[in-house]
Amino acid sequence: MLRSNTWMHRRVESLRMDANGGTTLHVSLDYTLPSPAIERSGKRVLLPLGFVRKGALRKVNTRGASGQPLPILDSEENGSLAVEMLLALAAQVLPDTIVSSEECRNTLEGVVYCSPNGAPEAVAQFEAWLGSQGDIESGPAQEVFASMTAQLARNFLFAVEADAAVVGTRSIVKYSYEDELPEIRKVSIPTTIARGIPQFGIAASWHFEVEAPAGLGVRALRVREYDVDGTLGSEWEDRAPRRDPETVAHVACRPDHRLTTATADIVLTPQRRGLPRVTLWGALLTGVLVALALGARTFTDVFIAESPAGSSPASILLAGPALLLSWLSRAPEHVMVARLHWPLRRVLVVSSFVLFGMALIVTVPLLSPWNCMAWATIAAAQAWAVVEAVSLYRSVVRTT
Repeated sequence: MLRSNTWMHRRVESLRMDANGGTTLHVSLDYTLPSPAIERSGKRVLLPLGFVRKGALRKVNTRGASGQPLPILDSEENGSLAVEMLLALAAQVLPDTIVSSEECRNTLEGVVYCSPNGAPEAVAQFEAWLGSQGDIESGPAQEVFASMTAQLARNFLFAVEADAAVVGTRSIVKYSYEDELPEIRKVSIPTTIARGIPQFGIAASWHFEVEAPAGLGVRALRVREYDVDGTLGSEWEDRAPRRDPETVAHVACRPDHRLTTATADIVLTPQRRGLPRVTLWGALLTGVLVALALGARTFTDVFIAESPAGSSPASILLAGPALLLSWLSRAPEHVMVARLHWPLRRVLVVSSFVLFGMALIVTVPLLSPWNCMAWATIAAAQAWAVVEAVSLYRSVVRTT
């Protein structure tokens, strides 16, 4: 694993926000497993694919080059391998008497088997134990030991059993599982999703692709590399060249070092040709209708006849809310679509209630001053809707 960038040639990660509401991470790994490999039962060898965040994995799917599913090691086997890895690294840093002690194994097991929420405490206990072992010469071996220990506190080793024929032969393995997006409490347009990449340097070449669900576009995708000490390294970016971004963005990176980490910033925005355009025109046309209604109410002798022909004005006005609210009753959608579209849908809801209020005033003859107060409330609500719709539309089409 420490030399994985010499045999993992290319790693492609594709984060897809599916229309059915799920988020799936698809990984494709181009590798040449070196010899000797760790043998398993039935002419199979151990193939470590990297590290995965701790927690229950849902909808896991693994496929080898032949398309057949690959057996996945369970948590106990993964944990045992991780502890042996750390003990092997500890032997490069600590005396044999300490490495072979029960205290050392218990400390490392506490790191490997800790819960995701308990990772900071487990790492702190490990660092305290390591500092109590006397003078330890700092150097590359000590940095690797500490870095790998911190990584295994937050992630578990993801390994499968592959056919022994893949040893020394360039091959491809693919796997996927249901991923989670970070919680975003305050949504703005556009919205940036920050994603940590703890195993950025695991392969010689790393590719990252983001596919947004229908209705959203990827305004920009930025990847920043960090050294072991936290120093900012190289940066890569894929920015949409047009006002209306596509749903897919992609960056290709070449890590500077095996133990570097990275963060990916995904900038999402609603696509202009969808709900933003409907919201803008819906709010503007409703605003024009309110202005005309106020004008007709002020100059009744000029605009309104004594016996207006045709359908009832209330029934005509009620068709507007039905049309605008139809944009809220959509098919199942991803949570990011719901969050990023909510400011736009809020404008549609206000415009719908404005039309409904106009129909109510036309139907129910209110006395003064209640009639004037009702029209003033309607005008103020729609004025807010127009200003908000214009502001949101400008945020959508803004390219920087």
